[in-house]
Amino acid sequence: MDEKFLQLLGLANRAKKITTGEELVLKAVRSGKTSLVVLADDVSSGTEKKGPK
Repeated sequence: MDEKFLQLLGLANRAKKITTGEELVLKAVRSGKTSLVVLADDVSSGTEKKGPK
């Protein structure tokens, strides 16, 4: 992953602008409060398929 992206991700995390955890992220996505969702390479296919309904 690009070093600059990781630095910006760390900055956003320190600013408490990142939501982590499957349920909290799904809630944020469904309420339209997300700009970007990042999934790990090893995410399960079931988790990957979840999203706005």
